[in-house]
Amino acid sequence: KKPQEIILGDLGDAIEGFNNVAAQERTNDLSLTQMIRVWRRLLWSWIDTAADLAPSVKVLSVPSNHCQERVGSKAAYNDPNNDFGIEVLTQVSDIAAANPKKFGHVSFYTPQNMKETVTLQTVGGKILGFAHGHQTKTIERLPAWLANEALRRSEISNADIFLFGHY
Repeated sequence: KKPQEIILGDLGDAIEGFNNVAAQERTNDLSLTQMIRVWRRLLWSWIDTAADLAPSVKVLSVPSNHCQERVGSKAAYNDPNNDFGIEVLTQVSDIAAANPKKFGHVSFYTPQNMKETVTLQTVGGKILGFAHGHQTKTIERLPAWLANEALRRSEISNADIFLFGHY
């Protein structure tokens, strides 16, 4: 029996940005463009496979510390969605749009501008909340971060299930 829905979540750090911290500047065996290319091809292969397996496929990406475009070796540049992982999701979304017959049931999600989380409702009615953990720096700070999101009544505070990358 086929699943009703498949959710593919990029929770961040799909590549290792060279400008994240000085110690990582030359620790990778692939260049930045090679890492982006590998991630795009891998994500696309998952989408291509999932599209044949379920009537609903949802694919999402959230910004992360290692995928952010950075100035120098530290400061993130502009909107947190200025992120190589989100750019790859945009690329595969464009590829899927070229073949609506096969990929018309595949939906793509990224955070709104200046936001860093995605929430979506499953076909079963559960609300999933996705984020990258660099927002809390340590897992011990996660409960306080979630409490603050609830006080702000942010979208992710409505989630039944939370999924985090980074940790």
